[in-house]
Amino acid sequence: MMHRRFVLAALLILVSVGCGTSRGTTAAQPAKPAPAPPSFLNRVWQVVDAPDIAAGTYYVFLSDNTLLVTAPGAATPTLGRWHFAGGGMVIIEGGYRYPADILEASADRLALRIHRPGGAVDVRMAAVR
Repeated sequence: MMHRRFVLAALLILVSVGCGTSRGTTAAQPAKPAPAPPSFLNRVWQVVDAPDIAAGTYYVFLSDNTLLVTAPGAATPTLGRWHFAGGGMVIIEGGYRYPADILEASADRLALRIHRPGGAVDVRMAAVR
């Protein structure tokens, strides 16, 4: 009789352990591959068309979120920051934060719509080779 109770208890424990997970636990999620870095990072871009940015201005978006900007004739580049936020990006120049939409990002072209207090500005750039 004791043997039957032991076997029955052992079977109940095995069935309850093997038939699911206890509350508060979840099944392991498969690891997602890391997304590829955007094609515009760590490259030099030259402004070719923008209403209030000098043609020939260079932009470099570094992967550590540093932004380098240098205008034609400038002695030193301006340092800023950038990061992704809300489906777009934020550019920080001179202490000002500008939300920006990525309109195009390819191996040769980068187009941004920068939202400034006076209105949105479309900036079109070409990769410097």
